[in-house]
Amino acid sequence: MGKGTSGIQDGHAHVEMFLAWKNQVEDFKPYLRNGDLNLSLVASECGIQRGVLYTNTAIAEIHLPALKRKLLEDGVLKPAVADPVEVVRLEPRRDAVREARFKQLQEENELLKTENRELRKRLERFDGMEEVLRTTGRLPW
Repeated sequence: MGKGTSGIQDGHAHVEMFLAWKNQVEDFKPYLRNGDLNLSLVASECGIQRGVLYTNTAIAEIHLPALKRKLLEDGVLKPAVADPVEVVRLEPRRDAVREARFKQLQEENELLKTENRELRKRLERFDGMEEVLRTTGRLPW
């Protein structure tokens, strides 16, 4: 805290400052962030550095957990989920319209392939007829 004081004296002073702040606060809702205590705000309101809340064993192991338990019992804090639900990744589902369009395109593709095969066979036949007509002189050139 100041010059000439020991770490033990500073630790006791920090505990007293924390307890004084805790006893004077009536509504802890302004000190919440994302469903938990905003320790930066708590530390600044107490007049201590944030790290003290972690390093001072009396605060970190006794007073802060007791405060959190009290806030949980009072319903100010929400209980944390012990075992979050495992996320199961599902295959993306196609909607009915997309599925119908996909099926239609597949059928159309098969029809075009079949038509293409038939036209290639006819072309081969006509190529053969053209060759015969050309060799017999019935076609010019």
